[in-house]
Amino acid sequence: MCYHIKQTTALDILAEKMGLNEPKGNHQELFEPSSEINGFAFNWVPIRTNVDSKQMRLGKWWLMPSWEKEWSPKLRNTLNTTVEKIEEQRSVCFKYQENHATLLVDGFYEWQHVASVNKKGKKEVDKRRHLIMTTSGAPFQLACLYSDWYYPDIGATIKTVSILTRPANSLMAHIHNTKKRMPVILDNEMADNWLNNHLEVPDFLDMDTYFEALPLHAVKR
Repeated sequence: MCYHIKQTTALDILAEKMGLNEPKGNHQELFEPSSEINGFAFNWVPIRTNVDSKQMRLGKWWLMPSWEKEWSPKLRNTLNTTVEKIEEQRSVCFKYQENHATLLVDGFYEWQHVASVNKKGKKEVDKRRHLIMTTSGAPFQLACLYSDWYYPDIGATIKTVSILTRPANSLMAHIHNTKKRMPVILDNEMADNWLNNHLEVPDFLDMDTYFEALPLHAVKR
């Protein structure tokens, strides 16, 4: 699953590259570009939403339902949301499926499991980390759902997001070869369609041709 991302571009430069308005407020203090952002640390990340799709903003990666009082790593994991299960009433993200967002990244990490036999004849599994990027190196977007959540640490309501995942294309099935999943990766045109509500969550299951044709490559890191 997609729990680690890369975003090494300063937000003002990223906004200019993508034709977006730069985040408002003290975003430079909140967000530090990094070669690896761990979702389990409840980090600030650059996002867009269908409230104002041209405005880049910062949100927290880990969707927080409105009734939760504070974030804890012991809470249910909402870093990712499975597209196939969104209609299940027990899904935390069910009520947020009209809240469309994207997470802006340079890349994301997945681990490939490779079986081997050591010198003692014992089977082992080697976990090989891969960075998935566009072939051009350009930033891209991951489809998300968002919730508005009162963040007690800053005394304000913020947006928190969960990345949508779907069955893997052939590249990701080779890399993420245990669960064979992938985040819903969007080019700029498809991201605009998502944020303008021309797409709904179940639509991502009927887009195999689009996901297979994505210009991606993976590098062992």
